[in-house]
Amino acid sequence: GGPCRLAWWKLIRAGIMMEWKIRQAARRAPAWFAVMKEMATIHTFDSLQDLTPTELLDRLDQLDHRFRGRDVTFAIVAGVSQGLQALRFLMKRWMGPDWHALLNTALQRLGNVVSARQVLWLAGLAENAREEPKAEAFLVAEPWAPEQFRVKLAGTRFLQEFGVYLAEYGHRAIGESDLMAPRFNEYPEYLLGVVRSHLQGRCGQSVKEVLRQQESARERALLQVHRTLGWRLPQRATFAWWYRRLCHYLALREANRHHLMHFSAAVRHLTLLLGEKWSAAGILESKDDVFFLTAEEMWSVGAGSARDWKNLVVARRAERARNAEQVVPDLLSPAREVPQGDDNSVMTSNLWHGIPISAGFVEGPVCIVLSPADAMKMKQDHILVMPVIDPGMAPLLGLAAGLVVEMGGTLSHGAIIVREYGLPAVANVRQVTGLLKDGDRVAVDATAGTVRRLHAS
Repeated sequence: GGPCRLAWWKLIRAGIMMEWKIRQAARRAPAWFAVMKEMATIHTFDSLQDLTPTELLDRLDQLDHRFRGRDVTFAIVAGVSQGLQALRFLMKRWMGPDWHALLNTALQRLGNVVSARQVLWLAGLAENAREEPKAEAFLVAEPWAPEQFRVKLAGTRFLQEFGVYLAEYGHRAIGESDLMAPRFNEYPEYLLGVVRSHLQGRCGQSVKEVLRQQESARERALLQVHRTLGWRLPQRATFAWWYRRLCHYLALREANRHHLMHFSAAVRHLTLLLGEKWSAAGILESKDDVFFLTAEEMWSVGAGSARDWKNLVVARRAERARNAEQVVPDLLSPAREVPQGDDNSVMTSNLWHGIPISAGFVEGPVCIVLSPADAMKMKQDHILVMPVIDPGMAPLLGLAAGLVVEMGGTLSHGAIIVREYGLPAVANVRQVTGLLKDGDRVAVDATAGTVRRLHAS
């Protein structure tokens, strides 16, 4: 027989419990976010220098214990998923086949998505630099020497504002879920490179104009919903309630991610200091080697274990390099056979289908970004093509005219950011980073969910 069905009263109880968890997460979130931010403030490199390895390990355990007891991630994600499913169910019936594009547009420019603010902030920094000759001259100079920025930009308004930006977003990173990934405040040259690309491109719309356009598009989408529903007041009230709820939890999802990275930064600081002390003692070759040890192994090192840790790290670095060369399948099965399914993306040699995650239409040249190093070649008004939307790549979105990714969905962090910024984007276009090349000219229809190659490079 099929799977066992729950009794109706168990389903009702489960629904009530889920709703309670979702609402509780929203109430607890602000206080928990403040705690995570404080973790990064307390656990800085300078403040931890005098601690012994055992004390550093104790601090890591304390952070882990606090995190496990208060994390609200899954409840917030449930709130987002619930809101989207409810609106999908309702709008399909009320709005017809155009419901998806309409909802994507209605979710633009919510104004409270913290991860999207960094995109606009960097664009604003570029505008400010254009008005300050000393800053502009440094940022467009050849050869480019970003490591000298603190000296060359001393006394400028730009440097002061850039410092404020780093104080807010310096704990973010490319590939930020990986503790090994350097944070922006450790490598600010990447962000300066984005500002430089803004300055080297054409002087387009101001940040204020972009915001006005996004707000106007959102208002038109909501007006269209209201016109379609007409005087059906119960439907209008139902839509308004679920729409407000979805917007609230989308913003919470990004705020949670933003503050989780404060927690991650604190853990990274503690871990790197352990690596620094153990490499100075000759136990490890370099401080970054500590990232190749498990938590249990780190305690063994702290306890004085005589194991050959250097050789263990060498073996694991080699394993990581081998794994990096593997093409990971979208699906895994117990039989170790990858289910192929229907390929819904490859239609012809020059036309691919995916999932529209942010409405709009744009044409432009392609820029393939597969690694952090590739990010430096991104130019203004190019179509950014990536395997996934890494939230740490958000600064690049201010340069992009559109976005195409191989994997992603409506609720992903990247999707929330691109919608907030109003960037046409299509996800789940399989193998697109291998099908397109830098310089190919494509048309991205993020309403229909298609990507068409117009000219090959």
